[in-house]
Amino acid sequence: MNESELFNAASLIAAAIVIAGGAIGSGLGIGNVAAKYIEGVARQPELAKQLQIRTMVIAGFLDSLPIIAIGIGLLILFANPLA
Repeated sequence: MNESELFNAASLIAAAIVIAGGAIGSGLGIGNVAAKYIEGVARQPELAKQLQIRTMVIAGFLDSLPIIAIGIGLLILFANPLA
């Protein structure tokens, strides 16, 4: 196994870790936000509308994480600046 093949294998592993980490982190984050939203509505039902708006904004920010991770993973795979 020469140095080029080793570098390509390491790039594949790095891209997989980046994409999987982004997806797992986003899933855990959205799960926590949803749990806190349900908890907040159970405590104060009169604030449900305000909490819903804030929850959706935060969920939108958390959804951008896997998109950015996919972009970085594709950068590592196809346009690797270190190659």
